[in-house]
Amino acid sequence: MEVKIKDSTAKELIINMFAKHPNVPQAVDMLIASCDETILTNLLDILLSDKKYIPFTIGSWVVCKLNNYQVQEMGNQNVLQDMNLMEGEKFIGYIKDSGNYGDEFHPYHNQMEVNTFVCNDEGEIEQKVKNISTSQLELILNKKSIKTLNNIKNNLLA
Repeated sequence: MEVKIKDSTAKELIINMFAKHPNVPQAVDMLIASCDETILTNLLDILLSDKKYIPFTIGSWVVCKLNNYQVQEMGNQNVLQDMNLMEGEKFIGYIKDSGNYGDEFHPYHNQMEVNTFVCNDEGEIEQKVKNISTSQLELILNKKSIKTLNNIKNNLLA
């Protein structure tokens, strides 16, 4: 679910967080004027979260919420579940790159290129890169899960 808020609401939220600094109103005006809605939404998500924000990195394991069209491309979900390549209705993948047009990885970009695992018609697992909004991605931080996923990936690529 994506939530949209008015610029005036975003401005008030940010100003209230840093109310004592004399340049906050000007800084907020600059942000509102120069940042697109996605950047402002991501900024507010980071500032309003109780959890410590950890930026994406290349190779980070993520849980992906895909749209209906993307889900149809994933193939046999029972096989993916059996191989621990899904968590409930969400798919597991790892960050290949950011979706920006530059040459360098941008950990705060609103789109990430994610290597996902697809079950083809023969029941074999293949990798497919999908562009996914960062609002639909959640980092996997459990070290045991990451080790298991790295082993699965290495076995699939061998």
